[in-house]
Amino acid sequence: MSSSPPDPKVLFYAFQKTPDIPSLSPFCQKLETFLRSTKVPYEFHSALPKQAPKSKLPYVQVKRDDGTSETVADSHFIIRYLIENNIALDPDAKLSELQKAESTAWQAYVEGTLNQTMAYERWLVPANFDALTAEILEGVPRLLRPFIKWSLGRQMHSMFWAIGIGRYSFEEVKVLGQEAIDALTARLDGKIYFHGGKFTTIDASLYGVLVNVLGNRSSPHFYAAVLEKTILVAYVQRITATLFPEYEKILKIEGEASQK
Repeated sequence: MSSSPPDPKVLFYAFQKTPDIPSLSPFCQKLETFLRSTKVPYEFHSALPKQAPKSKLPYVQVKRDDGTSETVADSHFIIRYLIENNIALDPDAKLSELQKAESTAWQAYVEGTLNQTMAYERWLVPANFDALTAEILEGVPRLLRPFIKWSLGRQMHSMFWAIGIGRYSFEEVKVLGQEAIDALTARLDGKIYFHGGKFTTIDASLYGVLVNVLGNRSSPHFYAAVLEKTILVAYVQRITATLFPEYEKILKIEGEASQK
């Protein structure tokens, strides 16, 4: 009897992180959530954007037993690649076309508007930027820190201005973010996962953004805004308990949330 060929080896490249804290990148967290939810074995490797295709993380290298390999970048296209090449089962296989369309719309809204508002607070609000860069640059020689911080700040301002969100005041950004949080709370009310009782790909996207803000306190306004929504906190904790039990601080969040 012939045995089936071994599964390809998936090397997952993402920002370095402490094992018990969610990634600072919602897209790296999204991909790792997908990998765990579909039970795809992977090896985690820390990397920098300049080392990656498209100069952004995450990316994967898929190595096959015949010695061939392929590198794929961007969480969205990595997920498509893994499904299309039968490395991962398709969590959306039983969804209707309407449900798939709804997933696509919500993914764009949450990864676009909501994620951008949270990133704005993290990078463009001076006090938060100072705290975040102090943490990021902790291992960098002291004399280099001011230049790297200045360069990073300039890059972030240029990037956020180019994509549009950087042209708004923080008060306007708060409105956009709160609208998204309220809408997502209403959509998840009474549901275990986005489409009911089964985890699908959209849940990996939503979890990546929500656990990012709850696990990294560099967006204090939106941390508090999400914390007020018991529906969102319960949703995040449910997925955390199943897929990331090592995120103990997320599982211990309690008492502060009161449904609005």
